[in-house]
Amino acid sequence: MLYIASNALEDQFNQPMTIKLASRQMQQVKMIMDSAVYELSPTNILTKIINVLDDEEILSFWTVNSVENMETRRFESVQHYISNNFHSECKVETLANISGLSKYYFTRLFKETFHISPAKYLMNYRMNRAVKDLLDNTNLSMSEIAHQNGFFDESHFDKLFKQYHGVSPKKYQLQLS
Repeated sequence: MLYIASNALEDQFNQPMTIKLASRQMQQVKMIMDSAVYELSPTNILTKIINVLDDEEILSFWTVNSVENMETRRFESVQHYISNNFHSECKVETLANISGLSKYYFTRLFKETFHISPAKYLMNYRMNRAVKDLLDNTNLSMSEIAHQNGFFDESHFDKLFKQYHGVSPKKYQLQLS
């Protein structure tokens, strides 16, 4: 088995590479490693080892890698949409449409990627923006901060803020200023 870390070849891979080697490939890798004592560059050693692999093995790795890049781009567009529209209603259906996935597959894939649901991600984003507004815009009322960050009303904002931070937004603002 050959394992190459994602950062080993200077950003050529976005994920680690694991490939089962045939016996002839293993012998070639062993010869490369035996002569590695005289080689100064780890990148050159890894390049030689990768050249031992069959084209099919490399192609299958690049295919997996490009699929992961596609998923990353899907979520980047969703994150961009959230950052521009967090103050209004962001439905999971809308986010799924942006990503080009079904609602259920999008939700599952999003949870696998970010380890939280899309709704929780949105709430975290709104809460972080609200905290920033509390600290930067002390002249705004709690109601204004609540509305401009996508909360239904000041009461809803106050309740959720206490869940996140343990104190009311006003008390939080006073403690940090």
